[in-house]
Amino acid sequence: MSNKLFYSLAVCLLSITLGFKFFKNSPGTIFNYSNPTYSFKLSSPSDQKGLASILSFSAAQRLDSTYYALKNIQNVFRTDKHIVVFDGRTDYIERLCFFDLTTGKLDKEVNFPKNDLDDIASIRGIGYDAKQKKFYALASGRQSILEYSSTGDLISEVWIGMYGSKMVLLDDGTFLVESGLNEKGLSKGHRLVLFDQKGEVIDRYFPYDEGEDGFLMDNTGVLSKFDSIVHYSWPLGDTIYTFTNRVFSPEIIIDFEKSTIPYEKRVDATLVTDNQLFKYSFILPDFAASDDYLICSYINAGKQKNYELINKKTGSYLNSRTALNDEFKSLFNTGNIIGMDGKTLIIELTPKRAKSLLKDHANEITLIQQNVPDLYRAIFQATQDKNPTLLYFNLKA
Repeated sequence: MSNKLFYSLAVCLLSITLGFKFFKNSPGTIFNYSNPTYSFKLSSPSDQKGLASILSFSAAQRLDSTYYALKNIQNVFRTDKHIVVFDGRTDYIERLCFFDLTTGKLDKEVNFPKNDLDDIASIRGIGYDAKQKKFYALASGRQSILEYSSTGDLISEVWIGMYGSKMVLLDDGTFLVESGLNEKGLSKGHRLVLFDQKGEVIDRYFPYDEGEDGFLMDNTGVLSKFDSIVHYSWPLGDTIYTFTNRVFSPEIIIDFEKSTIPYEKRVDATLVTDNQLFKYSFILPDFAASDDYLICSYINAGKQKNYELINKKTGSYLNSRTALNDEFKSLFNTGNIIGMDGKTLIIELTPKRAKSLLKDHANEITLIQQNVPDLYRAIFQATQDKNPTLLYFNLKA
């Protein structure tokens, strides 16, 4: 079957499965109906090569905090002087931590203001404007966006009047927010809302059925920005879109075949509370992109987390689980991808995962020791720390 015919069938299948009401043109909703750039079946064979053919180890960054251990790293940013880590939604404490760029020692910790109920602010997204040297945080519990200086000083708060589950800061200073918590006010039944810097609504995207309210409460989609490109996939979906010039275009469709979540199940709120969910495959929020690669993760019928590394130039892809054994395979599948710094992939390695690598993957550790001694030393050191270590990998063109 030709690629063109396969892409057309995939788009048709997706439209039938999800219902045209997801894609219909409505006020404030703009889509590009072109075929996706990349599309493949879950059962299709991936490239038969190792991850070392794509990745090369660059550096390791220790995060040295005397007072506490980071537990839930969600974002990492680099400023002129600091590695800035958002450690969120753990033990009802949310922190923005500033680590010295050279030594890795904690310089400053910023705690976010609580909401009116004296609860946590429920930060659901952080963005950094490198030109203006400002941080922006979506405080869902306060229904607002907080503005901070590059050193963590609170500058202002803009009320948007909507609970949100995720946010990205766009290059033009606007905010793209995923609605959440049965939000029906400003979102008007749309998954995404675009706000200006004053908190005014500019546009809405991706209308959804009322029956999905329960479904959307506990599940969020992919919403991420790397360089100037925004990517989005709705909760438990099979398609990733790009957002450029305020238009969404399909970029990746993974045909999960028989394990795709049927539309009628998506509007059944019990799906998120019982074991039905583990019968299906769907895209996970872990996502990264560079000039040459897209890296998306998914659950394969409830069995394992998989990563697909898609070469944007050739369209070929490499599955992290079926890749040939080499020095990076277990490390890649054990670690946690937390983003990109330019063309460099950042993988979080916790002390527990580092110990597991040394204990359970002796053959690959031997390869790392022989071929990448600096990485071996970083893994060994990570077992002695209480905080995660950030591992940087270059993606080969």
